[in-house]
Amino acid sequence: MDHNDHNQNVEMSVSGIPGIFSRQAWVSVGRYRWLAVLNLFLALSAVTLFAGYLCLNNRTSALGFAIGDTEEMISLLQEEKRQLNLEVLSQRSMGNVESRVADLGFVPVDKVDFVVTGHGGVALK
Repeated sequence: MDHNDHNQNVEMSVSGIPGIFSRQAWVSVGRYRWLAVLNLFLALSAVTLFAGYLCLNNRTSALGFAIGDTEEMISLLQEEKRQLNLEVLSQRSMGNVESRVADLGFVPVDKVDFVVTGHGGVALK
């Protein structure tokens, strides 16, 4: 048995199927090379699509939290607006206005006299 016969026997498996290092195995790989390339392309595409899905899902989740925070801020601002409107109404009430007028030292006017001029305009030549 020479050296080549020994290598050929090593490359053959027990069931008679050629080993992965035999010439016959590489020829069969060449025949189905397009199938291997297609499988690799499909696997990479699946991984890329899954990564894209995870990124979109993460972004959507983050935006959902931002929307929730914004809605909470809107409700707080609406409550503050309601409180400020109540404060404005209380400041405009007649009792409050009369109290402030008295604090400033104004006196009530019983009779108002108007000055009537003969001309309709304000400025004269």
